[in-house]
Amino acid sequence: MILLLSLAAPAFAAEPETEPAATPAAVAPDAPVAADAPSAVDAEDAKARRRARFELHRSIGYVSEALLLGSLVFFALDDHSRFGGGSGSKSFLVPEIALGGAAEVALIANYLLAATAPPRPGGTTVKNILHQSLMYASAAANIARLAIAIALSGASSASGNEGLVLAHRITAIASPLLYATAASLQFF
Repeated sequence: MILLLSLAAPAFAAEPETEPAATPAAVAPDAPVAADAPSAVDAEDAKARRRARFELHRSIGYVSEALLLGSLVFFALDDHSRFGGGSGSKSFLVPEIALGGAAEVALIANYLLAATAPPRPGGTTVKNILHQSLMYASAAANIARLAIAIALSGASSASGNEGLVLAHRITAIASPLLYATAASLQFF
């Protein structure tokens, strides 16, 4: 949380106090007036901050996807151990929940990082709206998977839990798949 606040602080920092502008009488009549010089500098500064913010956003996104894929591996191991004819003596549900929870924290941090970036000139593109929608769907599927995994933590066989097992399988696969689809949109 401290990292997020330190990253977001420059975006919300107050403008530094400057000397009052020279009065028109103090400006020589022959001197050209650079009306948009400060705005060009501000635009470049905002562009540089936006670029830096989204480089960090992309890096955290890769970490989030790795965590989601790691939780998918532990899901597969646990699903096979409990319901696929395995002995059921090994439970991989705890690492799955831990990695899924860490992925969700990284996803939330990543959303906050993108939301506090300077706005893009020209507005949001359709590709970005689709990217954001798929990311939110991935996060929702991950939260559902975590809730279902916690509900299934006491289950030892598929009897009486068929609906939960199916929902867990669907959400465990859907979350990283939606995330990968959303991330791949940014490359095209």
